[in-house]
Amino acid sequence: MDVTPKKGEALDRTQVWLAAWVAVATSNSCLSAMVATDWADHCLKAFDERFSAATSPQAAPRRAL
Repeated sequence: MDVTPKKGEALDRTQVWLAAWVAVATSNSCLSAMVATDWADHCLKAFDERFSAATSPQAAPRRAL
């Protein structure tokens, strides 16, 4: 099975990471770029978990908000 992200998926992941990094880096309380990088990495991991489960053929039903 090929798990390589398609072009659009890779772009989505890049946009998620960059948006998270910029949001943290531009906050008044951010003291270093490493903090922004750590947060962006965590956001990307959460994005992957949420949306890979949603597109998986055996995905569990999603809870309503």
